[in-house]
Amino acid sequence: MLQPRLPVVARALRRPLVAVAPGVRRHISTGGDGSQPTTRLGVLKGLLRSLVSSSRASEIHAYYPAVAQELQYSRHALFAPAGLAKHQLIHILRILAQSGRMLDFRRIIDILEDTPALLGQPPDDEVYTAVVETLVQAGRKESLSRFIVRISRLPGAGQLSEEPFHAAIRGLPQVGCTDLSLASSIATAMHACGPDAQPTRETVGLIIRARWAMKESTAQYFPRPVSFAAILRELKDLGVPHDPSIAELLREEYEARGHPHHGLNVARVYDEMYFGAPSADAQADAEEAELAARIATQACNKGLLSAAKALQASGRPLTPRLLNAVLRGSKSLSAMKHFREVLGVEPTAEQWAIVIENSCQNKSKKDALQLYDAAKARGIIPDVVMAYPLIRLLCRYGAEQADAEDLDRAIAIHDDVAHAPAAEDVSESHVLLQGMMYDELLRSLAGAPSPKRYADFFTTALDLIDKRHIEVHPGQRAASTAIFFMRGAPSEDAAYTAYEGARDSLDAPGYAAVLAHICRLRFRRTSGPPLKLYFDVVRDMRARGDAAAAAIEVYTIVLREIQELAVDANADIDDAGDMRRELVAMVRQIHDVLTLDAALTPGPAIWNTLMDTFQRLGCFADAYRVWQTLDLQGQVNATAVSIVLDACGRARAWPTACNIMDKLFKTHFRLNLKNWQSWVECLCRMRRFSEAVEVVCVQMGGEQVQPDIGCVLILLKFTMPWPETQAQVYHRIREHLPDLYEQLPQNWKDLGEFLRERAKEPSSSSQ
Repeated sequence: MLQPRLPVVARALRRPLVAVAPGVRRHISTGGDGSQPTTRLGVLKGLLRSLVSSSRASEIHAYYPAVAQELQYSRHALFAPAGLAKHQLIHILRILAQSGRMLDFRRIIDILEDTPALLGQPPDDEVYTAVVETLVQAGRKESLSRFIVRISRLPGAGQLSEEPFHAAIRGLPQVGCTDLSLASSIATAMHACGPDAQPTRETVGLIIRARWAMKESTAQYFPRPVSFAAILRELKDLGVPHDPSIAELLREEYEARGHPHHGLNVARVYDEMYFGAPSADAQADAEEAELAARIATQACNKGLLSAAKALQASGRPLTPRLLNAVLRGSKSLSAMKHFREVLGVEPTAEQWAIVIENSCQNKSKKDALQLYDAAKARGIIPDVVMAYPLIRLLCRYGAEQADAEDLDRAIAIHDDVAHAPAAEDVSESHVLLQGMMYDELLRSLAGAPSPKRYADFFTTALDLIDKRHIEVHPGQRAASTAIFFMRGAPSEDAAYTAYEGARDSLDAPGYAAVLAHICRLRFRRTSGPPLKLYFDVVRDMRARGDAAAAAIEVYTIVLREIQELAVDANADIDDAGDMRRELVAMVRQIHDVLTLDAALTPGPAIWNTLMDTFQRLGCFADAYRVWQTLDLQGQVNATAVSIVLDACGRARAWPTACNIMDKLFKTHFRLNLKNWQSWVECLCRMRRFSEAVEVVCVQMGGEQVQPDIGCVLILLKFTMPWPETQAQVYHRIREHLPDLYEQLPQNWKDLGEFLRERAKEPSSSSQ
């Protein structure tokens, strides 16, 4: 059984490492001339190596005082201190930031103050952002607050941008903030730093979104306008200019939670901070808008009849804005009947559109179509405002494939709008919705069950877009066009020709969509994706220079498709063997490309995907070679560890698994909970149940990772065929991890009690 690694500090106690006060000489044999500068430099280098290898805060505390002492001496010496790489410094700071202890916080400050000597330059955005993000991930609110306040007095503060502070703002909900007090401190700290760190309009937007993301920001407990007014005024005083989008964001956030009148109030206060009180006409319009917001809130909370009575009681004229507000909570045809009866007015196309959109947001397709048909029956001429929500609903909100019947109805609704008389005055929102309508239709048609059935309409839609100069998304149009005609192509050459017709307008997301669909094409009698066609398109991407950033992603796309096919390749079905051999050959071809193509620099993500694909296809040797590549390149991460342990378990590769774990322990790799679960499962697959139980009950706690209920269930599920072994597992869990035992589902606890009682039977009968 593998033993827990010996802590670094314990090993360090065996070394002749002695802290020496400044000014005291120390000589260590270096094999050279023994001169003091060389010796001092060697001492510092050795200390830094030990510091970098630390994986716990206690180890860092053990080494750093000596490092600081040597740095202090080096400031007065003739030689420069040995430096750290930036990623090594960040590694040390992240370990300290995770704990939240005051001792560790002080050490972070010490290290940042020494960073100019450690790195040869002050800490920059990347270093400060790493500390902030780690504090956020660990939920350390108090430490984050102390750190933000301290930043302006630390080295490099004058050269910082807004990024570390924006990372702190984005993390406010995660650390448990329920108000904007820490946001205020962050804004003040930004102002105290250099010119590039000053708060901006983006800062204001992030603060508003962060406040709404806090736990208290529910429909019942929402931020009062006065809290926003205070921070907005403070930011104005710090020099942030007015931005109309901020007022709009405030209105949207309150309206989305059923309090639009509060949104109007705080938006008005925000505008008045910069421009003063509005004119009389503007004031009257604002008052009507506020009344409409209150009526809309009442309509959503208490229903149409209550909102209609409130409107009548106000004595105001029945303007379109107020009538629209009455319908804000309505979703059915009966609501339109009550609207006519109570208010005595006939709903307009705009009001029908409001109720149709409400019904679509509720995903009630039947009610939405009833409303649409009823509006047409009452003489309403459909426009894009009525049609778009329905078309979006029928096209399944961006699902991979729409139902044929729904797609037919969406086309019919489109035809109603396309053949309607053209409006004289078309608003900007109408133009925008027209483009969105065609984007939705083209995307859905690209994934239609039978592309040939819709070929005529697809071509007609493209002609209409060009003839009427409708502003669709060019990249999405190109992707939908390429995919639609490629799916109907009889051969790879024909599919490539279809793609060529649209490639000039493809953007990066469009290329990704095209490649994903190529993976699902099948020509001749092949089981997997057409790799020649796939890599022809990849070659085009690289030739155009568009795919430099996505060059690795394109391999991930095809590997994930093969992973899905691997399920059938490993199943007990006809031709599964041939299918598996074909898929394995494809993955090996991709492996060769990644290895031999000098233009590619694969990172851990693509190697992990490749390794996972090999192990799913049962190719342990190939998967292990990928692991060795990661190991040699120093790119091993937690995901890779879980994958390789899973591969070892399925291949019953016990010596290899032991070697991997032994090396991870020796290099102080910090296993996470998922890694430990993979190791436990690996042991169980090889029927080494005693070792697996020891890992869960003893070793994980020693490595400061607490086992969870998932670890226990792995043990119980794998020991199901051996009741006596499973009974022993139950006993050990009950004895060592009683809290987890209590968390077991009742059926598992019942089984444990049954096994426990059965184990008593032989002894009782013998008596």
